[in-house]
Amino acid sequence: MCYRHGDGRSKIQNFVVLTVQCGYVLGYATLPLMAYLSQNWHVLLYIISVGSIVFAVGYWYFPETLQWLICKGKIENAKTLVNEIAKHNKIDFEERTETLIQKDENDEAKLKEDIYAEDSSVFAMLKNPVMRCRLIVTTFVWFVTSFVYYAITLNTSYLQGDRYINCLLAAILEIPSIGLAYWMLNKVGRVKTSVFFFFASAIPCIAAPLLEQASQTAISVMAIAGKTAISGAFYVIYIHTVEIAPTLHRNLFMNVCSAFSNIGSILSPYAMFIGKTSTSQLVIYLLMGGLSAVAG
Repeated sequence: MCYRHGDGRSKIQNFVVLTVQCGYVLGYATLPLMAYLSQNWHVLLYIISVGSIVFAVGYWYFPETLQWLICKGKIENAKTLVNEIAKHNKIDFEERTETLIQKDENDEAKLKEDIYAEDSSVFAMLKNPVMRCRLIVTTFVWFVTSFVYYAITLNTSYLQGDRYINCLLAAILEIPSIGLAYWMLNKVGRVKTSVFFFFASAIPCIAAPLLEQASQTAISVMAIAGKTAISGAFYVIYIHTVEIAPTLHRNLFMNVCSAFSNIGSILSPYAMFIGKTSTSQLVIYLLMGGLSAVAG
């Protein structure tokens, strides 16, 4: 399934991802403030852990998804959920509930038949030349995005200036980045937006070590600029990857991409030591800039 970047469903999907990313940025920006006030990593961990307890409320507040209820044969619960949604939206939908549930049941059964009839493994995707190309490109892009993002994020404490201010600025500046990504996705599409943010990240990363002799502050500015741009790329690939993956392979496709993203995040803290052991920070910043350019 693919969506044109201008259609209504695509815009809604874009907006939902925007709200999720804004929540992430809010939490990220709060972290240096809590760290500054606590001044102790034990206390900071306690604060973060206690805050997570709030999510337990979701057990009683959030309903199960309609598709999951139908898939598990909980038809009565599915009908109740549909009627509650209709009531909340002030729509008289009760007469059509039975038809809707039956249609979803048929769609679910058809999807299961397709899954069992067609091999949905990674090897099946690799056999198809189009899917093979998409999988290779997207896994590399996810790896690069995660690697560059976390390498700079984990290095903000070592940049010139106050570590708390650096971390706070790195978080706050993600807001205009994802805002621009949201606007560009609706106006120019996925591919051009991805290319723009990858090259916007590559340029300051490559420029950073060239300014080492001039000013350490300039390196900090370039590093945060590179991270700001790569955060926009992170926003885009979440939406784009889902849309280019076929329905039967979508979950597996996303899991494979996520696995390569995790590899990038695992390697990122070690990569920052390359610059510490060499005579300058030239190697690591050129590596991040080069990878971002290739991804673009």
